Amino acid sequence: MKQKATENPEYQYLLKEYKFAKNPQRMNTQPKGKKAYYFMATINKEPIKVLLDEGASTNVIGYDLAKEYKLLNLLPKNESPIKNAQGPGGKLLKNYGKIEVLFQVDDYAEYIKISIIEGNQPYMLLSEADQARFKISKDREGRIATINGKPINYQDVDEY
Repeated sequence: MKQKATENPEYQYLLKEYKFAKNPQRMNTQPKGKKAYYFMATINKEPIKVLLDEGASTNVIGYDLAKEYKLLNLLPKNESPIKNAQGPGGKLLKNYGKIEVLFQVDDYAEYIKISIIEGNQPYMLLSEADQARFKISKDREGRIATINGKPINYQDVDEY
């Protein structure tokens, strides 16, 4: 690495000497206590449990659940069969492709794209972009999720 640093100016930071504590301490030893907001919706008129995901850039459903909902046959045939997606903690997961489904929450319905990835979680993750598009928000004091300012039917809040 040091040889690369002498040859390439972008790596010169490696030539400096850094001092780090020998006994580092955790910055926050308390659990996050994040709330997980779940509710029931439908995809292609079939009920599904949905998790409102913070920081997600795309909607995601696990391969096993997609198979159960018969969504695998909606995958485009011309795409390469398997790509990689980055999951939590940088873990690489198989990404089988994207499909478009009719997604309905209470009285609101819209077509959305969902990535089918390796996994068997029993719910669909809803991205922040589609949460905004549906005007879904989280009332942390009341511990409920709302759509257009009204509480979403059939919901649950867990701590993790």
